[in-house]
Amino acid sequence: RIKYDNSDNSLTFRTVGADRLRIDSNGRVVIGHSQASTNYGKLLHIHNSASAGASLHLTDSTTGTSNSDGFEIVTHSQAAYLVQRENSHMIFMTNGTNERLRIHSSGRLIIGHTATYAVAGHYPVLQLSGTTYNGATLGIINNANDATGAYIQLSKQRSGSPAGATIVQNDDLVGNITFTAADGTDLTSRIAEIKGMVDGTPGSNDVPGRIMFST
Repeated sequence: RIKYDNSDNSLTFRTVGADRLRIDSNGRVVIGHSQASTNYGKLLHIHNSASAGASLHLTDSTTGTSNSDGFEIVTHSQAAYLVQRENSHMIFMTNGTNERLRIHSSGRLIIGHTATYAVAGHYPVLQLSGTTYNGATLGIINNANDATGAYIQLSKQRSGSPAGATIVQNDDLVGNITFTAADGTDLTSRIAEIKGMVDGTPGSNDVPGRIMFST
């Protein structure tokens, strides 16, 4: 049934005795809810009365049209998801077509470039690449009104999974700050390093360590 309500100038589409879509006099669209769209402030509102969550599913001729294809914006159990269902990237742009951030299909986060490139033989999960002083600067600021500062934490444990606390061993590398410079071929040449290493047999609340400065 298609119904036009003259009292509030709304247009309602109904199947199986339930409202499926409503367009109000302001052009706002509500999908999946029977209440008037004037209860909402958005131009488009999608609601799922079941607990399965609500989603907006986008596909085209290159992705396929099944539930496992394309891209979804989902809300479920009070959490929000952006779901790339294809084996490809997620790209964030501003100012037209200027790419600002990319999540690679492998899960690597890339800022300022379209792909991760190796530095000292590593393909980092997070890489910032810039063409200006500001574009190649990472800033961490603590604005608390107290004596604390900003932190960079490098940690090591041996459980093989996140959130573990398996004890480390003597001579384990806990953290490494590496400085590399291009030699005309790649960025593998290391000019300096600062390493934090376990320096002895560790025990509960007793982990000896050493710091090494190398050039």
